[in-house]
Amino acid sequence: MTTELLIEYCIYAAVIVIGIVILGAIHRKGRLPGHGELKNRILAWKVAADDFLKEEETAPSGNFAYYKRLSKLLYKLDKIMFVTSTLAEKERDMEIAQAANGLQAVGQALLPYKFGKREEDTLQKIRAAVAGVDGVLVLLDQVILRDSGYKAHRKQKG
Repeated sequence: MTTELLIEYCIYAAVIVIGIVILGAIHRKGRLPGHGELKNRILAWKVAADDFLKEEETAPSGNFAYYKRLSKLLYKLDKIMFVTSTLAEKERDMEIAQAANGLQAVGQALLPYKFGKREEDTLQKIRAAVAGVDGVLVLLDQVILRDSGYKAHRKQKG
């Protein structure tokens, strides 16, 4: 009787440990990035967009490959826009909200080229839209600078 009870308790303990591990993984996956990490994600997107534009200028790809790569860029931008707007809403920070609006403007400017007809000046229009990310990066630099000021003030006070 005691071995059966011991086996049951081991099974319950294993179920509890597995549940805790799953909850920890869900929590980690659902957490919002910090301001520096958000800036790094946006920089990575900008580098990918610049690489796309350089490759299209030097060796234009076919329509399918072009739209596939542009769709991937827009998908990544959508994810970044969602995270940025969620972060702005959670922190109630107007500068991050302005950054989210800037990213949405870039996304709206790029959207017509996802399924539209390819024209000669399309790459210049895409380059102009991607240049809007620079303003977002400036806003995030200000936020990071403000955060470091808060940390320095907190150290002096504490």
